[in-house]
Amino acid sequence: VCRLTGWKGVDGLIQVLAELPNLGLVIVGDGPLRNDLVAQARALDVDDRVCFVGTVAKEQVYAYLRACDIFVLNSTYEGLPHVLLEAMAAELPVIATNVGGSSEIVEHEVNGLLIPPRDLLALKQALLRIVNDPLKRASMVQKGKDSLARFSPRVMIEQTEALLSTLARGR
Repeated sequence: VCRLTGWKGVDGLIQVLAELPNLGLVIVGDGPLRNDLVAQARALDVDDRVCFVGTVAKEQVYAYLRACDIFVLNSTYEGLPHVLLEAMAAELPVIATNVGGSSEIVEHEVNGLLIPPRDLLALKQALLRIVNDPLKRASMVQKGKDSLARFSPRVMIEQTEALLSTLARGR
């Protein structure tokens, strides 16, 4: 689930998919690199395992997430990626590159796996780990659901109020 731009690393994900014949890939979103990515999938002979959905209504994103088994965010740049929260809410184990705010959401080996950006070997190993370790996968899914509470509006408001109170007392 992303805009198809260079920093999202979808090309790397397609490249890794070519080495994992039992996996498929659903790409929700559109962008300037879509035609290049379609051509890459065709050139790597994985176009029968890559589904380019395009842009869908926000309500449909959750349905696509629920239809998948793993969520991967292979970006080289992120702010606070809300899509990771959406994937956890959809009860998916997540793999994300350790960039931007991803580490604020994903605690490595607890509620997901963090990998270095642009490291296709690490991405492949993380995918294989989740595929081949159902107990770890189930644990990450449960801990992912549990960690969502930290990002609820109530908790964020309480934390903001606490910070503002602390700052006001410091004056």
